[in-house]
Amino acid sequence: MFALRAYGRANKKTTCHDKKLYGIKRVELREYITSEVQLLRERKRKNFWPYIFTSPFLILYFVFLLVPTLFTIYLSFNKWNGIDPITFIGLKNYIFIFTRDPYFFKSILNIILIMLMYIPAVMVLGVVIAAAITSRYLKWGHAFRVISCLPYITMSVGIGLIFALILDPKMGVLNKVLLYLGLINEEIQWLKEPYARYVIVVMMIWRLLGYMILLYSASMVNIPVELYDAASIDGANGIGKFRHITIPLVMPTTRFLLITSIIAGFQLVEEPLLLLNGWTSGSQGGGFANAVKSCLTPVWYIFGTAFGGMSQYGTATAMSFILFIVILSFTMIGFRIFKQKGIGSNE
Repeated sequence: MFALRAYGRANKKTTCHDKKLYGIKRVELREYITSEVQLLRERKRKNFWPYIFTSPFLILYFVFLLVPTLFTIYLSFNKWNGIDPITFIGLKNYIFIFTRDPYFFKSILNIILIMLMYIPAVMVLGVVIAAAITSRYLKWGHAFRVISCLPYITMSVGIGLIFALILDPKMGVLNKVLLYLGLINEEIQWLKEPYARYVIVVMMIWRLLGYMILLYSASMVNIPVELYDAASIDGANGIGKFRHITIPLVMPTTRFLLITSIIAGFQLVEEPLLLLNGWTSGSQGGGFANAVKSCLTPVWYIFGTAFGGMSQYGTATAMSFILFIVILSFTMIGFRIFKQKGIGSNE
């Protein structure tokens, strides 16, 4: 009996003590919540400034990229010549492109054939020359790297006009030199069939070679010298080092260059437009009536459809959307091939 009373008094004291602690905890919790709320308010005030500084870019992105893109998709389902009211025609533009258009898919095939010729060639030349100028036995490698980049930083308009002046059948420097040396008996039409496609290939190799050399050189500089020294101790020669050390370690760069070259290749327009349809060919405007059909590119054809006298903006925007799907498909295929073979991974 006495034990039960003693336990009750002790339990009563403990309960009062717990209530006191509970009151203190409630005060501390209230203060903690208040401080956190104030901290969040201060963070919101501080986080407001990044949105202010990025707002010019976001506004320009919305006005000049997002809105035109959405309008392009909308316009592909309409008929419009830029003057008359826009008329909704549904899928007729896409049906026309897939069934009756004579040149669009031919232009895609043209650019695929051109890329199959110049992309492997320029990448092989780029990696070989980069390996040569980054070797310890070659002097003035930096100067050669800078000089090789000059064609790449030259504007496409200038490159097209320069090649047009060199290869012009009447006033071109190449024909005059070949005639003077007696290597040809008459002027060669370099900008006609069957030479025009190969002229574009040579022009693209000349333009992109410095870019390939620059990126491959930057990748090779990061390869540890100890790997080459160890291979030398094992008896490997220069070709063996290049094959078993350099090539595998620059595969991430190869993957990047291949994917970006495919994307840029499908958008090729300035060089062939100015080379084959510029003032040297006597063409007027930006159409493709005088173009060599084996060199007609998709963007050139889209440009001619929209602005070259046809003024079919709905059809041109539908072609643009189809070209976007084609580029996306080739890009995804490239990524999947690299991923399946484990090429270019950093693991």
